[in-house]
Amino acid sequence: MTTEGGASLLSGESPSLALWYAEPMSQSEAEVLFKRAQQAQRTALIHATSPFLPRLTALLASFWLGGYEEDEWLQMAQLASSEYEQVLVELLQGQLLVSRKLSGALHHLKSAFMKASNLLEAEGYFEVLKRHEVLACLPTAPHPAEPLGLEALLTEAAVIQRMGGCTAMVPKREPIDTVG
Repeated sequence: MTTEGGASLLSGESPSLALWYAEPMSQSEAEVLFKRAQQAQRTALIHATSPFLPRLTALLASFWLGGYEEDEWLQMAQLASSEYEQVLVELLQGQLLVSRKLSGALHHLKSAFMKASNLLEAEGYFEVLKRHEVLACLPTAPHPAEPLGLEALLTEAAVIQRMGGCTAMVPKREPIDTVG
C-alpha cells in the first residue's frame, strides 16, 4: 500500500498515478499546505512555469479545510494540459471523496483508473486495480463521513466484502479457452 501526503504534489517531481494522496490532514496542516500551494502558484507564474500542481494541491488543501465545489474540479480538469494531468485531477478527486465516503467517489476512481490504465507501469496498474476493487465495496452517501486514511478504508471495505455486504458490481471472470 503506497500513500503520499498531499504535500508531495509540490515536490517538483511528476506525481505517480499509483499513489494515494488523500490521507486526512488536520485544519492546521491543511492551512499550511494551502499557503505553500499559493506561494508555489505565484512562483510558477513569476518563472513562467506551469501552476498546475500547485493549483491541484490548493484544491486538495481546500478539501480538508471544508471546501469542496464540483465546479472547481471541473475547471481544474479543463486546465489540464495532458491526459496525465486530467487523470491526476480525477484520481485525486475520487480519492478525496472516498476518504469521506461521499457520493461520486467510486465513479471518479473508476473513471480515473480506466483513463490511467495505459499510463501506469504493470506494478502500479495492479496495485491500483486491487485497491479500487476493494474500495468499491464502501457505501457512499451525499453527506460526508469522518475522514479515513487509506489503510482504514481498505480494512473497512475488506470487512464489508467478507461479510457479503459488498454491492459493487465485480465483473464476472470467465476463463477463455486458449487451447481449443
